[in-house]
Amino acid sequence: MVTLVIVVGVVLGYELYLRNQGVSVDYDDGPPLWADKRAQIYGPTDKTIVFIGSSRIKYDLDRGTWRRLTTAEPVQLAMEGTCPRPVLTDLANDPNFKGKLVIDVTEGLFSGMDHSSST
Repeated sequence: MVTLVIVVGVVLGYELYLRNQGVSVDYDDGPPLWADKRAQIYGPTDKTIVFIGSSRIKYDLDRGTWRRLTTAEPVQLAMEGTCPRPVLTDLANDPNFKGKLVIDVTEGLFSGMDHSSST
């Protein structure tokens, strides 16, 4: 019981500290944000790289480090728990997209969605 009180107290204290510092919850990963990022794919082809896939590439890519090491602007179009095929199809069908693309493939998500066969 003492451990529970200590853990709750520490978490609550840290939460209050962060809020007092001006940090707020701002997780917004809806369609409007994705559409805004999608519009950024038309940057210079030597300065823009588009990342698609699932949450691994979304959360494991440090955009600041990428920018610093490559001088290229990373455009993050990855979505949690999704197969990259729909986004890949969208980009492939866009005649104005001429950029570089990095695709993260999670085998279970990618091979589990077979759109090419019909039964």
